[in-house]
Amino acid sequence: MLRSNGRLIVFAILAVLITAASLVYSNYLARQLLIEEEVRMDLQARALEYVGDLELDPEGAGLEWITKNVIAKNDRIPTILVYNGQINSTRNLDLDENMPDQQREAAEEAYLQRLQAQGKPEPLIIPYYGSQMYIYYDESDLLKKLRFYPYLMLLVIVAFISIVFGSFFIAKKNEQNKVWVGMAKETAHQLGTPVSSLMAWVELLELTGGDDPEQIELVTELKKDVTRLRTITERFSKIGSVPELESVELTGLLDRAASYLRKRMPKKVTLEVKNELPSENTVQMNQALFEWVIENLLKNALDAIKDKGHITIHAFARGRFFCIDVQDTGKGIPKHQHKTVFKPGFTTKKRGWGLGLSLTRRVVENYHKGKIFVQWSEVGRGTTFRVMLPK
Repeated sequence: MLRSNGRLIVFAILAVLITAASLVYSNYLARQLLIEEEVRMDLQARALEYVGDLELDPEGAGLEWITKNVIAKNDRIPTILVYNGQINSTRNLDLDENMPDQQREAAEEAYLQRLQAQGKPEPLIIPYYGSQMYIYYDESDLLKKLRFYPYLMLLVIVAFISIVFGSFFIAKKNEQNKVWVGMAKETAHQLGTPVSSLMAWVELLELTGGDDPEQIELVTELKKDVTRLRTITERFSKIGSVPELESVELTGLLDRAASYLRKRMPKKVTLEVKNELPSENTVQMNQALFEWVIENLLKNALDAIKDKGHITIHAFARGRFFCIDVQDTGKGIPKHQHKTVFKPGFTTKKRGWGLGLSLTRRVVENYHKGKIFVQWSEVGRGTTFRVMLPK
């Protein structure tokens, strides 16, 4: 377990480092591209400034060369040339070529206003035959895409990490489930033979017990306990397989569970059943497994009471659920352990494997599509576990 957690931490650190390095490098590339575009625009501005000074070049040879080799080769940066307050020419604005002239002029004007409003990058000011012209330019599509690339990469890395972590935890949970299921089935297998043997001995005692009332009562109670042990064995054998569900009246099930425990609990502890269920309270469930849920909650409540106290089973309907609250006046559970108590291996007792509440949640949530949680608890005052079953 520790080794797996260590590997997970190392993987998380490597993932963070890779992500940080990718973001830094991508931002560096974007910055370099921006500098390159600024240099290119500066070169174009100098070329245009040179063109403005070509009064001694009546044949326009220099103008023709610069137009072909400097200005026309700008095939990436959106530019708008403004002279005397009017748009003189545009390039790379990504506008529809088939757009009517009037719409195109409006689109170019809107593009110019946006560049003027954002203020960056600042326009290039070119002296031109005693006047000035302005070159407004925007970031190229490549640069804009590159700016979003680090964030896209971050999302991909986060998704990848989430998938890896999710797969790890699912595999870990499945492995734990296999261990608990295997342990439960092996326990059922080991209990099978001695339970059958005990049943045979109880039957023999019934035949040879005579008419002594005390001995008859003793054998009767012994038979109940052995029958209960057989039921427990049956429950363990059903863990991990799909249980068969049947219509069971919730009232009778709770009364039977309470009646069985009353005879086996200390006299200083009292058990009360508050039934506020409607007359129709049948639920689709596996009776043997759900009886185990109630008994397990009652035994946990009993273990939480040190000396004397009170346990209450409160059953009622709420919305589309039947609710069962098992409340005790025991030692209580700290708030930070309200979810931890359902994890395999969690126990506050010196003995036991900490599987009771874990298997209880499995029976309630996986087999009966219900919910179980700590509804209330306060250290030194008690705890209330709530089970919610769909009607």
